[in-house]
Amino acid sequence: MPGLKKRTAPDFDDSPQLGHAIGSVRFLMPDPGLSSVLIDTPLAGQSPLGGPTFDALVFGYYKGSRLIYVARTRNGFTPSLRAQLMQKFRGREIPDCSFANLPEKRSGRSGQGLTAAKMKDCRWLKPELVGQFEFREWTSDDHLRHSRFVGLRDDKKAAEERG
Repeated sequence: MPGLKKRTAPDFDDSPQLGHAIGSVRFLMPDPGLSSVLIDTPLAGQSPLGGPTFDALVFGYYKGSRLIYVARTRNGFTPSLRAQLMQKFRGREIPDCSFANLPEKRSGRSGQGLTAAKMKDCRWLKPELVGQFEFREWTSDDHLRHSRFVGLRDDKKAAEERG
Protein backbone atom coordinates (compact mmCIF):
# COMPACT_ATOMS: atom_id res chain seq x y z
CA MET A 1 0.00 0.00 0.00
CA PRO A 2 1.41 3.38 -0.88
CA GLY A 3 2.39 5.64 1.97
CA LEU A 4 3.07 2.86 4.48
CA LYS A 5 6.44 2.28 6.07
CA LYS A 6 7.47 -0.81 7.98
CA ARG A 7 8.83 0.03 11.41
CA THR A 8 10.16 -2.35 14.03
CA ALA A 9 11.68 -1.96 17.46
CA PRO A 10 12.76 -4.24 20.32
CA ASP A 11 10.14 -6.08 22.35
CA PHE A 12 8.15 -3.98 24.80
CA ASP A 13 6.39 -5.20 27.93
CA ASP A 14 3.78 -2.45 27.94
CA SER A 15 0.86 -1.80 25.60
CA PRO A 16 1.62 -1.72 21.89
CA GLN A 17 2.44 1.64 20.39
CA LEU A 18 2.13 2.64 16.75
CA GLY A 19 5.43 2.53 14.95
CA HIS A 20 6.91 -0.04 17.35
CA ALA A 21 6.88 -3.80 17.75
CA ILE A 22 5.60 -5.79 20.68
CA GLY A 23 6.47 -9.41 20.93
CA SER A 24 6.75 -10.29 17.28
CA VAL A 25 4.04 -8.01 15.92
CA ARG A 26 5.27 -5.70 13.22
CA PHE A 27 3.30 -2.52 12.76
CA LEU A 28 3.23 -0.58 9.53
CA MET A 29 3.01 3.08 10.33
CA PRO A 30 1.11 5.23 7.86
CA ASP A 31 2.49 8.53 6.70
CA PRO A 32 0.96 11.60 8.36
CA GLY A 33 -2.57 12.16 7.16
CA LEU A 34 -3.46 8.48 6.88
CA SER A 35 -5.67 7.15 9.64
CA SER A 36 -5.01 3.42 9.83
CA VAL A 37 -2.23 0.96 10.62
CA LEU A 38 -1.53 -2.53 9.24
CA ILE A 39 -0.53 -5.54 11.30
CA ASP A 40 0.68 -9.01 10.22
CA THR A 41 -0.55 -11.59 12.71
CA PRO A 42 -1.46 -15.29 13.06
CA LEU A 43 -5.06 -16.43 12.56
CA ALA A 44 -6.21 -18.89 15.22
CA GLY A 45 -9.98 -19.06 15.08
CA GLN A 46 -13.23 -18.26 13.40
CA SER A 47 -16.80 -17.81 14.48
CA PRO A 48 -19.32 -19.62 12.32
CA LEU A 49 -21.97 -17.85 10.28
CA GLY A 50 -23.94 -21.01 9.77
CA GLY A 51 -23.67 -23.05 6.66
CA PRO A 52 -20.39 -23.41 4.76
CA THR A 53 -18.68 -20.16 5.80
CA PHE A 54 -17.68 -18.00 8.80
CA ASP A 55 -18.82 -14.77 10.41
CA ALA A 56 -15.52 -13.41 11.80
CA LEU A 57 -11.83 -14.23 12.06
CA VAL A 58 -10.16 -14.38 15.47
CA PHE A 59 -6.53 -13.28 15.55
CA GLY A 60 -3.71 -12.24 17.84
CA TYR A 61 0.02 -11.81 18.16
CA TYR A 62 2.87 -13.70 19.76
CA LYS A 63 4.44 -12.27 22.88
CA GLY A 64 7.35 -14.61 23.36
CA SER A 65 5.88 -18.08 22.92
CA ARG A 66 2.36 -17.06 24.05
CA LEU A 67 -0.35 -16.29 21.50
CA ILE A 68 -2.32 -13.26 22.71
CA TYR A 69 -5.86 -12.54 21.47
CA VAL A 70 -6.22 -9.02 20.11
CA ALA A 71 -9.40 -8.93 18.00
CA ARG A 72 -11.95 -10.58 15.82
CA THR A 73 -13.19 -8.97 12.65
CA ARG A 74 -16.12 -9.30 10.30
CA ASN A 75 -14.85 -6.64 7.90
CA GLY A 76 -13.00 -7.02 4.60
CA PHE A 77 -14.67 -10.16 3.26
CA THR A 78 -16.62 -10.88 0.11
CA PRO A 79 -18.58 -14.12 -0.29
CA SER A 80 -15.94 -15.54 -2.65
CA LEU A 81 -13.09 -14.58 -0.29
CA ARG A 82 -14.91 -16.27 2.60
CA ALA A 83 -15.18 -19.44 0.50
CA GLN A 84 -11.47 -19.30 -0.42
CA LEU A 85 -10.49 -18.83 3.23
CA MET A 86 -12.68 -21.76 4.30
CA GLN A 87 -10.69 -23.93 1.86
CA LYS A 88 -7.46 -22.77 3.56
CA PHE A 89 -8.93 -23.55 7.00
CA ARG A 90 -9.76 -27.17 6.15
CA GLY A 91 -7.42 -29.55 7.95
CA ARG A 92 -6.30 -26.81 10.36
CA GLU A 93 -9.17 -27.17 12.85
CA ILE A 94 -8.21 -28.01 16.45
CA PRO A 95 -10.45 -28.68 19.46
CA ASP A 96 -8.96 -26.13 21.86
CA CYS A 97 -8.24 -22.41 21.85
CA SER A 98 -4.56 -21.45 21.33
CA PHE A 99 -4.82 -17.99 22.93
CA ALA A 100 -3.11 -17.70 26.31
CA ASN A 101 -5.31 -14.79 27.49
CA LEU A 102 -8.75 -16.31 26.78
CA PRO A 103 -11.45 -16.42 27.95
CA GLU A 104 -11.79 -12.84 29.05
CA LYS A 105 -13.97 -11.97 32.02
CA ARG A 106 -15.98 -9.28 30.25
CA SER A 107 -16.66 -8.21 26.71
CA GLY A 108 -15.48 -4.65 27.35
CA ARG A 109 -17.01 -1.30 26.49
CA SER A 110 -16.88 -1.88 22.75
CA GLY A 111 -17.69 -5.59 22.85
CA GLN A 112 -14.17 -6.49 21.65
CA GLY A 113 -13.54 -8.96 24.48
CA LEU A 114 -13.98 -12.67 23.89
CA THR A 115 -15.76 -14.22 26.87
CA ALA A 116 -16.31 -17.92 27.59
CA ALA A 117 -19.89 -17.58 26.32
CA LYS A 118 -18.73 -16.09 23.00
CA MET A 119 -15.94 -18.67 22.73
CA LYS A 120 -18.52 -21.48 22.61
CA ASP A 121 -19.43 -20.25 19.11
CA CYS A 122 -15.84 -20.25 17.86
CA ARG A 123 -14.03 -22.89 15.85
CA TRP A 124 -10.31 -22.96 16.56
CA LEU A 125 -7.51 -23.20 14.02
CA LYS A 126 -3.86 -24.15 14.27
CA PRO A 127 -2.09 -20.77 14.23
CA GLU A 128 -0.32 -21.52 10.94
CA LEU A 129 -1.73 -18.85 8.61
CA VAL A 130 -0.69 -15.21 8.78
CA GLY A 131 -3.22 -12.53 7.94
CA GLN A 132 -2.78 -8.83 7.40
CA PHE A 133 -5.27 -6.60 9.17
CA GLU A 134 -5.90 -2.88 9.10
CA PHE A 135 -7.03 -1.16 12.29
CA ARG A 136 -7.65 2.33 13.64
CA GLU A 137 -6.49 2.16 17.27
CA TRP A 138 -5.67 0.05 20.32
CA THR A 139 -8.29 0.09 23.10
CA SER A 140 -7.45 0.42 26.78
CA ASP A 141 -8.10 -3.36 27.01
CA ASP A 142 -5.34 -4.03 24.42
CA HIS A 143 -7.74 -4.91 21.63
CA LEU A 144 -7.84 -3.52 18.12
CA ARG A 145 -10.68 -1.18 17.27
CA HIS A 146 -12.20 -1.05 13.77
CA SER A 147 -10.17 -3.90 12.36
CA ARG A 148 -10.50 -5.09 8.78
CA PHE A 149 -9.05 -8.13 7.02
CA VAL A 150 -6.70 -7.12 4.18
CA GLY A 151 -5.45 -10.52 3.04
CA LEU A 152 -3.45 -13.64 3.78
CA ARG A 153 0.33 -13.38 3.83
CA ASP A 154 1.30 -16.50 1.87
CA ASP A 155 4.89 -15.27 1.98
CA LYS A 156 5.02 -15.60 5.79
CA LYS A 157 4.69 -18.45 8.26
CA ALA A 158 3.14 -17.97 11.69
CA ALA A 159 6.36 -19.31 13.25
CA GLU A 160 8.17 -16.27 11.77
CA GLU A 161 5.84 -14.03 13.80
CA ARG A 162 7.05 -15.39 17.13
CA GLY A 163 9.22 -13.16 19.28
